[in-house]
Amino acid sequence: MKRLKKICFVVLVGLLITGCAGTYKTLSLGNIEKNNKTITINGINAEIFEIKVALVKNGWKIKIDNQEVHTKGILGKNIDVRTKISLDTKYRMYVYMAYWPRIDMPIASYNITIVENETNFEILSLVAKRQTFNTYSSEDIAERLITELQKIEK
Repeated sequence: MKRLKKICFVVLVGLLITGCAGTYKTLSLGNIEKNNKTITINGINAEIFEIKVALVKNGWKIKIDNQEVHTKGILGKNIDVRTKISLDTKYRMYVYMAYWPRIDMPIASYNITIVENETNFEILSLVAKRQTFNTYSSEDIAERLITELQKIEK
């Protein structure tokens, strides 16, 4: 009986440890120019403060998204008008964070996408999902993002 309790305890601890470890998925589709580490981000999202701190420590210049819109075109018989959001940084970052406070097991999820502004090509996508009572810390997410960005710097 004592041995069975010990085995159950070891299995339970193992499940708890693996359940607390979140999963990260990364999709790298391009490179970051080491000499032009400028990025536009949404400045009003409190959850990304640690990400901003980590980016600055890693040599990034940050601009806050101001959604400056330029409309240009030709007026006449055939109207051709195009609207474009103008950003003067090399990259922009989108961050989506969600938290579902379920009673049985809360879920925290982050999705971070880095886009090259001139081409609109996605450079990096980082998804983090954890189903546990210990959700991600902002520092964990920031550290992982910097690690992934450093891997694709050229």
